[in-house]
Amino acid sequence: LFPPSSSTGSEPESVLVSNNDFGRWIQERAENPENGQFIYLNTSCHSSYKAIREIQAAQSPLLLDIACTTGANTFANGPKNAICSLLNSIRTKKNFKEMREALSEVDDYKTNTHDIYVFPDEIGYQRHILDEIKIPIKNEVQIEDSTGHAYSLENAAR
Repeated sequence: LFPPSSSTGSEPESVLVSNNDFGRWIQERAENPENGQFIYLNTSCHSSYKAIREIQAAQSPLLLDIACTTGANTFANGPKNAICSLLNSIRTKKNFKEMREALSEVDDYKTNTHDIYVFPDEIGYQRHILDEIKIPIKNEVQIEDSTGHAYSLENAAR
C-alpha cells in the first residue's frame, strides 16, 4: 500500500500505511452500501500477527483478512506458488475449502513449512487471529475551562 501525496502535493512522509489509516479506509469504504466485502490477502511473512491489529483498527465485518502463519514465498510466479494460487482462487470465486485444495498443490504448503494461509472457517484462524483480538474502547474526553472553552493539556499556556 502506498499513501497518497500530502495536501501540499509533496511526497508522502512515509511509504508505510498505519493500521489507523488502513482501518479508517475500510470504515469509509463500508459506509457505501454498494461496496461488498474487501478481501485483503496479506502476503507478509507471519502476517497473522499483523492481521490482529488490522482487524482491530478496521472494526468492520466487510474486511476479510487472509493471513499467513509462517514464512511466505512472495516473489515467485507459477502454478505452484501460494500467492498465485490464492489470487486465482479469489478471481474464480472459490470458497475456503476450494482455496485450501488449490493450495495443496503448493509444495511448501503440502509439507507445512511455508505459505500456511489461514481462513476464517478454520480453527487456525480462530487460534492465531480472532482469539488475540482486543477491540479498543473508543472514547473522547474534552476538558473545558471555567468559561466553557475547550482546554488542552498539550497546548496549555505555561
